[in-house]
Amino acid sequence: MKLFKRYFGNNKGQALIETAFTFPIIILFCFAFMQFSYMAMAYQVVNYAAFMGARSFIVNNDAGASQGVTKKCLQPIMWMSARAPEIQTANESQSLAGVRVTFYQKIEFPLIGELFVMIGGTGTYIPIKSFCRMNKPSL
Repeated sequence: MKLFKRYFGNNKGQALIETAFTFPIIILFCFAFMQFSYMAMAYQVVNYAAFMGARSFIVNNDAGASQGVTKKCLQPIMWMSARAPEIQTANESQSLAGVRVTFYQKIEFPLIGELFVMIGGTGTYIPIKSFCRMNKPSL
């Protein structure tokens, strides 16, 4: 037993060293998960805003009203971006209308932003794009 304690008994500080190595990695994964959750939420809201803008354009036949509805739908996620979203309406023909929305989401966590740039990203903003095309009803 004395031989065992002599070779393996001095483990003072081992847990502290292991925690010091693993804690930053766990925090990084938590921040990355939060950032991707923000991106998924923004993607859903941008799709919904494009749908509602196209629907408004079909019903009212007014591009200004369509852009207003689209901006109103984007209000819950505007805190994620310092840039204004790009909203384009297109009356493609007598029977088709579409709305294209580009929302630039700001990367919230600095270290995640640096990792995103290293793997080929565009910088501190991630463009989230959506396009919705609808048929006008024939009366």
